[in-house]
Amino acid sequence: MSKSMRQKHFLTLLIIDIDDFKKINDCYGHQQGDRILREVADVIQFNVREIDVCARYGGEEFAVVLPYADRRIGGMIAERLRKSISQIKGNFHGTTGITKVTVSIGVAVGPHDILDIHGLIHKADMAMYQAKKDGKNRISYSNVH
Repeated sequence: MSKSMRQKHFLTLLIIDIDDFKKINDCYGHQQGDRILREVADVIQFNVREIDVCARYGGEEFAVVLPYADRRIGGMIAERLRKSISQIKGNFHGTTGITKVTVSIGVAVGPHDILDIHGLIHKADMAMYQAKKDGKNRISYSNVH
């Protein structure tokens, strides 16, 4: 990230959060939750480029760093991830309202959104929260100021 920022190359950051993950753990157990985490990680790794960096960012969050990816490319990758993750078979039964695994994704692009790495993370995180607020299972882009 530092190199891209220093050299003013595009760098897109995706923050991905599994929707309703607490409900999955509470209703179906932590083993099912762990299986979902592993499958989401596998889908992310399979659907990004070789130069991209994927990491678990928090409990049910993942971060994906996309060097040399502008907003358009970052958005295409985010949408591919969103669609691919929704194909994971959750084996959900009951009255929880969960029928499939979905994610909310926040997208921020450097150097346009912010020149500082911590600011880029903050922008992507805020965009992810906006995707949650807007109804989940969607992508939200940071506001450029």
